[in-house]
Amino acid sequence: MPIYEGIGIINEKYPVVLEIGRYLTKAGFAGESSPRCVIPSKIKTKDAAGSRRLSDFKDSADLYQMLVEFLHHLYCKYLLVTPKDRKVVVVESLFATTIWRQTLAKVLYLHYEVLTVLWIPSPIASVSSTNQDTALIVDFGSEEVQIIPVFKGVTILCGVVCHELGADTFDKELKSILMDNCLNNSNKEELDRCLTPAKVEDIRVRCCVVTSSSRAAQIQRPEDITLTKFKPFLYELDGQNFLQFHGIAREKPSEVWFKNDDRDGISIPLMILQVLSICPVDTRKPLAANILITGGTGMLPGLRGRLLKELKTLTANSADTLMNDPVLQERFANGNYEFKMYDPPVKPNCMAWLGGTLYGATEALGLRGINKEFFLKHGLIPDWCDLQFDMVNANGSPVISRG
Repeated sequence: MPIYEGIGIINEKYPVVLEIGRYLTKAGFAGESSPRCVIPSKIKTKDAAGSRRLSDFKDSADLYQMLVEFLHHLYCKYLLVTPKDRKVVVVESLFATTIWRQTLAKVLYLHYEVLTVLWIPSPIASVSSTNQDTALIVDFGSEEVQIIPVFKGVTILCGVVCHELGADTFDKELKSILMDNCLNNSNKEELDRCLTPAKVEDIRVRCCVVTSSSRAAQIQRPEDITLTKFKPFLYELDGQNFLQFHGIAREKPSEVWFKNDDRDGISIPLMILQVLSICPVDTRKPLAANILITGGTGMLPGLRGRLLKELKTLTANSADTLMNDPVLQERFANGNYEFKMYDPPVKPNCMAWLGGTLYGATEALGLRGINKEFFLKHGLIPDWCDLQFDMVNANGSPVISRG
């Protein structure tokens, strides 16, 4: 029995808060400061692979069966509560597909008979966890880095910028650097077999850091690498075998976020400036002063300091650093933007989930939640930007029309 289950029996039963991501799922109860569990978003299979990710579904019927099995495992093994006895808060991606939302709704309302579900976009949930209503969210996802401006509790959708600089791109760059900088094994084929995606991710979490601007400049110049001290490090494979890598492999992969060599040549600091330039003029300074980093890859040591340094450098010397973009050069020519970052109350990968727990512990669940009768009648979950179901009750509080 969960630690707070006895309290729930006596008083009220706290809502379940779910955040189902591409790689990881966080689940817990409203009012708590951390998830009860963080598990992979996949189910076990009987084939050679042994498991399937929820994101690898074939069609809506396949996704339905996968979600039924996944949520059964989640409720019975980790949450230890009956699904139909608890309301649910779902923290979802801003760009969640319709087939995903509708199928998840069918599983919750029809299969598990959940009475009320509150659907919250992750940017709004992340901002609410800071006790503020304005933030420029830098979300480090598995595939993309998304820059999402939220001003006074409203997402400025026209200002959202995304680019493929997420964890997958980082791991791809890291593996390439590890292959070229292994000190005790020069066999490329054997190295490629050893450096599985799980091993590369583990090296990223355990070893990688974001270096300073001055040290990054030395990394970019091969002639200076031998003059800079890079301490080699060991990585354990199976308890007896170890791989030794050059110290540069700890610091160089993160440069893909700041000195990108792909065709677009985009970097995260430039993405932030692009978002600010798109947003209305009166929102730019508040957004620049309230940058919020979310996502698991955003926990790398040194990221916040390096990002602030790069932003200040770009705007202070805009005539030189932004010469390839006349629009940015014009709008940031005066260099009077003050960039600041939130000191989050929890780890960046739990920011959105924490916002979901706050919503679940307030009256928002009853006011904005969608009940089972509404879903049975209309057969859909209104999108977060769909206003046709919005109404205001006699007290002036926003509600969702049940009629």
